[in-house]
Amino acid sequence: EPFTSILPKPLAPINNKTLIEHIMSNFKNYNLNKFFVTINYKKEIIKAYFKDNNNYKIHFLEEKKPKGTAGSLRLLKNKVSSDFIVTNCDILVDINFHHLLDFHKKNKFDFTLIASKKKLKIPYGVCEVNQKNMCLNKITEKPEYNFFVNTGLYVIKKNVLKFLPLNQSIDMNEYINILLKKNKNI
Repeated sequence: EPFTSILPKPLAPINNKTLIEHIMSNFKNYNLNKFFVTINYKKEIIKAYFKDNNNYKIHFLEEKKPKGTAGSLRLLKNKVSSDFIVTNCDILVDINFHHLLDFHKKNKFDFTLIASKKKLKIPYGVCEVNQKNMCLNKITEKPEYNFFVNTGLYVIKKNVLKFLPLNQSIDMNEYINILLKKNKNI
């Protein structure tokens, strides 16, 4: 806000550059120069913005209707020949993409999810209560919890695209759960 009330998130300006340009510039720093951008919402604005921009080799993949955060990956099936990186266009992650790809390949992962450690501190005393008699078991003052949270950055092996359901909307968490059920290495 207020930019995103008019512009799609990828075109939100940050330091005289759009968010998507920051992301693509970071990839270009590692000689990763071919971009597939799936578009649906406010697609005409995004296409118009890049119409005369020769800095990036972009192929737009248009969704006729929204397919969710993972459904549009089906559009890549015949366009990629090897493992590829997927990123949401509303995040900035400082990472060495060569190290990421090496890690993915060396460990023979089918799908690599990049997570970030997040500490959550509860600013109150947390009560543990016996649910049967409602008596207090213990109280922990201002506990801290550590979690790994999804950043929205992934490396995907082409051959796992076949596990995406056809003609249906699917979000990335649902796709990952499908892959886990198929015993894929994540």
